[in-house]
Amino acid sequence: MQCAGLVGGNVFTLGASKRSVLNVIDGARIFFRKDSFLLKKPSVAYVIDRVAFDRQLAEGADIRKGTRYLSCRLRGRDIQVKTSRGDFECEYLVGADGPLSSVRRILGLKPTFYPVMQYTVEGNFEKSLVHLYIEKPFFFYIVPENEARARIGCILPNPKKRLDSFLEDNNLGRIVSKTAGVIPLGMGRTASERIALLGDAACQLKPLTGGGLFFGLKAALHLAHAIRSNNLPLYERLWRKDFGWDIRSGLLLRHLYESMSEREIGNVFLYLRENSEILEKCDFDRHITPLKKLAHRKSTYHLIPLFARLLARHIFL
Repeated sequence: MQCAGLVGGNVFTLGASKRSVLNVIDGARIFFRKDSFLLKKPSVAYVIDRVAFDRQLAEGADIRKGTRYLSCRLRGRDIQVKTSRGDFECEYLVGADGPLSSVRRILGLKPTFYPVMQYTVEGNFEKSLVHLYIEKPFFFYIVPENEARARIGCILPNPKKRLDSFLEDNNLGRIVSKTAGVIPLGMGRTASERIALLGDAACQLKPLTGGGLFFGLKAALHLAHAIRSNNLPLYERLWRKDFGWDIRSGLLLRHLYESMSEREIGNVFLYLRENSEILEKCDFDRHITPLKKLAHRKSTYHLIPLFARLLARHIFL
């Protein structure tokens, strides 16, 4: 699937070029039922052409298109990889084969999958703002490429039916193209002595939004270091130390969110609206950073009973 293509500026500090940028985002409107609030932060995110972005990252690589991984087996110091277009031998095998990774099965990582549907739509849109409509277990989103074109999608059960209704109810415009996929969330083993997982295959995504480019690029740097050091298990230790806490805590928050009632979500929404100035100052890619700042707010104390109930549900499920 071609993702929503919304990235924070941190991505461009990790070797990616801005040549693929289509639009600059200065904030977001967050909706829940009939209520909403605005978050403003100049150049907080960028809308990219994902195909151009991937081509830039792949410059200099030897890519065999139309070649599908089938299986592998160890042969002495090498790994024999069987593909749909012949066999290859390598010292290390990296499974960067996306959300439905075949290599992932070797290491036993079992994600939870969330279906995604996205349309490219021509209409009238706020060029500098993303729109986010909260709906369990994720949300609807509108990511503008410009004033006349946007990527509109949802991460929800039965996503096509839900997205069709969303476009019709909001009279959002004419559908130009459609794409679909899944988001894999979870945490588990991502490296052995000879095999490693990377990106979506390793569930290296932000659990609250499903975005994966930032963590995937950071993990790729750690993987390159581990391979140069001839120590592939080092990769697992490095990426977990770097952003493993973000994923673990994000998965906990996701579980709590999915267990909330509509009334509880509404209370948290009002709380976030009251503290929007803190959210505006936070890192686009590190979703846990607001928690430390919010913990010292008096308004946070009113939510303690709610989170205590949610944690109790989580522990005893």
